[in-house]
Amino acid sequence: SLKAGSAKADAHVADAWVWPFVWQGNVSIFTAIFKAVEDRLNAAADSEFGVQSIILVEDNVKFYSTYMPLLYHELWKQNQSIKGETMTVRERMLRMKSRPKVMLCTNYEEALDIYERYSENIIGVITDAGFPRNGEHDNRAGIRLAEHILADRPSCPVLVQSADADLQTTAEQCGAKFASKSAPSLLHEIRNFVQDDMMFGPLTFQDGVSGTTLGKVSNVTELLETWKELPESSVAYHARRADLSSWFFARAEFTLAKRFRASNFPHDFIDDQGRERADWLRNWILSETRAHRNKLASGVENAHSADAATNIARLGKGSLGGKGRGFRFLHSVSDKYGLATLMPELKIVTPRCFILATEVFDRFIDDNELMLPALRATSDDQIQAMFEKAQLPADVTAELRRYLENQDRPVAVRSSSLFEDAFLQPFAGIYRTVMMPNTSPLLDERVDELGWAVRMVYASTFSKQARQYLESTNNRMEEEKMAVIMQEVVGEERDGHFYPTLAGVANSIDFYPRPHTLPDHGCAQLALGLGFGVVENMPSMHISLGDPKLPISGFFPGEMSVAALNLSAKPGGMDEQLVQLPPDTGAALLALTTVPKLGASVPAPQAMSSVPLTQDVHGEQVVFKSGYGDAAAAPTESVEALHLPLERAL
Repeated sequence: SLKAGSAKADAHVADAWVWPFVWQGNVSIFTAIFKAVEDRLNAAADSEFGVQSIILVEDNVKFYSTYMPLLYHELWKQNQSIKGETMTVRERMLRMKSRPKVMLCTNYEEALDIYERYSENIIGVITDAGFPRNGEHDNRAGIRLAEHILADRPSCPVLVQSADADLQTTAEQCGAKFASKSAPSLLHEIRNFVQDDMMFGPLTFQDGVSGTTLGKVSNVTELLETWKELPESSVAYHARRADLSSWFFARAEFTLAKRFRASNFPHDFIDDQGRERADWLRNWILSETRAHRNKLASGVENAHSADAATNIARLGKGSLGGKGRGFRFLHSVSDKYGLATLMPELKIVTPRCFILATEVFDRFIDDNELMLPALRATSDDQIQAMFEKAQLPADVTAELRRYLENQDRPVAVRSSSLFEDAFLQPFAGIYRTVMMPNTSPLLDERVDELGWAVRMVYASTFSKQARQYLESTNNRMEEEKMAVIMQEVVGEERDGHFYPTLAGVANSIDFYPRPHTLPDHGCAQLALGLGFGVVENMPSMHISLGDPKLPISGFFPGEMSVAALNLSAKPGGMDEQLVQLPPDTGAALLALTTVPKLGASVPAPQAMSSVPLTQDVHGEQVVFKSGYGDAAAAPTESVEALHLPLERAL
């Protein structure tokens, strides 16, 4: 037997308990004994953080010695399912440690005391029909307990189990379910009750009118996919039953569970005409769940469970590389400071992307035995040839196919090595980026093109230029690993070419300040079209960040070329992919017609209290330049536009 008690004079009934157990050959009973003691001791502290509890009321030693291992096994299975979802290591540990408690009670007063203490955290009740009440055995004590709980919380799942079949009608009349102790399927019925009613198993959706089953979901990704397709009658039905909050509570996802439980449908979702808006509720649930999932994953989701709302999908273990960490950093900044709503008239977004982590690079190199041949190669042509013959792992190719099935816009296949984008050794321009027009009507052809692009980025790891740079930084070639980013290109298709209106680079120091601005104010270089126009000596526009309202120097539409992607040029083909559209094509004027005419935009209030960041994604100190917008604006007529070639502007 196990025994624990309280020395306080005002101790609750449930603070003293004696539990004899019967070993029936199942070694799981020992684990159940230890867990039962831990749960009773920790329940008070853990319930303050939202941890749920199951009340088991049974005075028969043989029965609760059977029930307890069964319940803990179901909790273990539900806990293991969480491992498949993407989240930080810390969050996963917290979730696994926050499983519901099992509170074993052997009499009415003890059960009532436990319920009164933790009523807001009770996820379900399994009770015998007869057990001691007021010191004497009461054949209907379980019915009385069920009536009390369901009067207080009508939605609380309660299962009454008894050998007296006559009590079934009474139990069901008060809103409880019933299981016969004499039935050979008793344990199966209890297991179903835990999975279906307490929401430890898949969440089953049904039509709110016909009761037809519409689908089952086992994880958050499946929930998002199914929820957005449910008819409004089903959305309203499950909202009134608080099924989503119960499901999230069972999964120890307390933030979403409490938020959904606090909402009131239909009261909180009524339009101006007094109509219930289940569609509003559907969109709100999707938005909240996606945002919270991305936050848990720090913006990075496993490719197998990612969907269209995922900021960064990754395949493989290992590092995301320098650029990948940078994207993750930008997404976290955007979420923290609300950049998406910072300026009412501007939509500020960080690109979504799909990343092959460095583990995929290791597998590719090992499977094709490329390390030594690549290190011994004497020219870049040799390296390219051997990487073109190599094969990506089959599962990687399958994920690339799945990515392209939902991607019909041009894709930039970019390097993201371990050493890339470091503050002191940036490796800028060392590795390769491959532009993929992604225009073929054949999926197989597009998969082949993307696979070739990934292999060429890998090949650039061993290029002559990369090896020379590594030697100059005292790094070893074998230590470098490459992640690959697939990023949707921003822009629009115009006359067989693809390009955005503007692209640019911001610099913390302005080497050519205006008369009334300072070098420390910084500057920006802008060019029409794609970003390669800024870094390949095309005419660019120079903006001083000390006075951003100043007329843009170097801006003469009639003399501006547009950097564009030729959509008819295939990766690795003979045609030039990146082209400059000359001024006489009218591309510059066409691009500028898409520039929005902004009014006097005012930053959102939260932007005024933002705390400056002090470290970049590598943990190195960031130097912040003060003085943005500090310079007094000079009269427009007194300033002449300066046309600076790129080498001077930088």
